[in-house]
Amino acid sequence: MLSAVIFLSSCGRNDITTSETGSETSSPTTSETTVETEPSETATVTTERSDPSLITVTEAPDGIDFPISGNLKDAHDELAEEFRKLPGVVNVQKSSHYDDSQYVLFFEMPVDHNDPSKGTFLQRVYVKYKGKDAPNMFTIGGYNLYYGMYDGDFYDEAEPLFSEKYGCNLIEPEYRFDGNSRPEGFSNEKADYWEYLTCEQASEDFHEIIESLKTMLSGKWCIEGMSKGGEFTAYQLGRHPEDADLFIAECAMLKIGQNSPGLCDYIYTTAGDDRYGKEKAQRYRDLLLEFQLEMLKHKDEFQDQYWKNATEMYGLKFASSFTKEILYECTVFDLVHIFQYDSEDMPDGDNFKMIEDALALKDSTTDWEKLQFRDKSFEVMENLYGPWHYAYLEKDIGSSGDDMNLYSFMFQCYREDGYYAYDFSYLRDALKKDGSDVSLYITKEMEPEVFGYRIADVHKELFAYNPDVLNTRVGAVEKTEKPLIIVNGLSDIYQVTEIKESDNPNVHIFNLPASFHDEVTLDHLSDEQFKEYDEVVRSALGI
Repeated sequence: MLSAVIFLSSCGRNDITTSETGSETSSPTTSETTVETEPSETATVTTERSDPSLITVTEAPDGIDFPISGNLKDAHDELAEEFRKLPGVVNVQKSSHYDDSQYVLFFEMPVDHNDPSKGTFLQRVYVKYKGKDAPNMFTIGGYNLYYGMYDGDFYDEAEPLFSEKYGCNLIEPEYRFDGNSRPEGFSNEKADYWEYLTCEQASEDFHEIIESLKTMLSGKWCIEGMSKGGEFTAYQLGRHPEDADLFIAECAMLKIGQNSPGLCDYIYTTAGDDRYGKEKAQRYRDLLLEFQLEMLKHKDEFQDQYWKNATEMYGLKFASSFTKEILYECTVFDLVHIFQYDSEDMPDGDNFKMIEDALALKDSTTDWEKLQFRDKSFEVMENLYGPWHYAYLEKDIGSSGDDMNLYSFMFQCYREDGYYAYDFSYLRDALKKDGSDVSLYITKEMEPEVFGYRIADVHKELFAYNPDVLNTRVGAVEKTEKPLIIVNGLSDIYQVTEIKESDNPNVHIFNLPASFHDEVTLDHLSDEQFKEYDEVVRSALGI
């Protein structure tokens, strides 16, 4: 799936080097780090890392160690002590850049909610406090905890916009087995614990956290999520409607299942029409297809170097079935994600302009120009998707586990969340029409298995796709008695799996024709849409 894979790098994944990643360090050393816990207490921890100053560990009263991102330290103000008394909370911490309202709560959570004897892990929950009587916004990101954790700045997305406008306590849990919220011994190269990385288990995590916080926070509750988080919002509605008074799902691929069709038809026929206008969008679609064809025509020249860059330069590891041929052809295919966000206004530059610059060199004759063509083409491929979206392991994984997020996400897609179909028919037909004799390594018969090639064998052998999550999401929309707001960006490639209409009077759908994946926030609603949206919110939350 994903939309959320790209969403990770563009909206939901914090790639800023934190105090645990240690990505720019020398060879590992072993040392002792002394960390302040109470004013008169210290805890000594032996760490094997590149730089011992990069890890902070605080010893909790019950002896549980807390690996920390950034400069978090135990909080002991009056509000922190109230949080510390909540059911399941074993510690409360703050970062130096936090204001008086910001905290990170550590919940001790069962690895298996059906059998607590399987052990526990610590789950981080970020809280920006407004008041005990304020409404509560529980936002499901679906990945590692990033809001407010590193630099204190909120992103210009739905969560902070909503919570600030309506005066909500903002509560964001870290998804189980992402970031620091994972059991000791959890590894991409092992089978241990992966059977518990399910939506059902995550749903119970969130339910327990909400139940605990409700003993302190008396206001009404809203559960919200974007992209993967939007999918999970609907899932939580299906499993625990009692958790909230209002549910909001934005850019949520609610209908995505195993090998969901339709993405390619949209990409090569109408993608971008509502955003750029039909004439400009057609030029962009033609530009994308031309570049994809050139990459396929040059695959014999390029794919060995592309594989070498991925495995040696970036230190990526791939599942044994994910060969250099599959990596290269999948990356070429997944350039369709150029229509997931506004490619005219990307942080690293206009993606369409990057393609034009590369194609300007496609007929080069000198060795230097040919090398420039290859390098500019690789820049496009890596900027738009990149080989790390297929890797099961990245180098320099720190104790925070932050570098494992992409694979954890892919695993969940393969097992439950769903993913799009790889359909190379447009590329095969275009190559034939162009008179090229290039044939693809990935055959039509292989296409249903392409996404699964990403999954490590030790995991693929254990778990098969389970459609129950898809059915629960769709069923929740059909049957909900609680108000549900759905906001869709209809210029996003994943609009093909969004629910755009409903006969359920409790479901309020706002379709934004010109909006991409990250443009489903309050400031993209029309005045008329916002009026309806605002009425639903205020009625549900009693504002």
